[in-house]
Amino acid sequence: MFIVKCLQGYEHLDGENKAGYSVRQIIKERGTDEMKKLEKNYMKKIFEDYGIIIMQDDDKYYIQYDAGNLVDKIDIIEVSGEDAEKARLGEEEAYNVILQCQNL
Repeated sequence: MFIVKCLQGYEHLDGENKAGYSVRQIIKERGTDEMKKLEKNYMKKIFEDYGIIIMQDDDKYYIQYDAGNLVDKIDIIEVSGEDAEKARLGEEEAYNVILQCQNL
């Protein structure tokens, strides 16, 4: 329970220690179910620009974006690896990927 409290808000799960292990890797291999659930909330951020964040969790990709008008409403959608690459090309491409994935 103490370790879970310490991990809350910790953002550097992918940095490696001297032995080459990351916190994420240790949690996946030896963590409790509660630790693994917490780790899922910290996907690896692979891109951030023009109002979107592209994250990766193993072989799945997600785009986080603000879907609100007057008030912030953060949405996360799952996308393919190909769509994640398209979204990195530019703001218009990212917008088209989000629209396409929302309509699925």
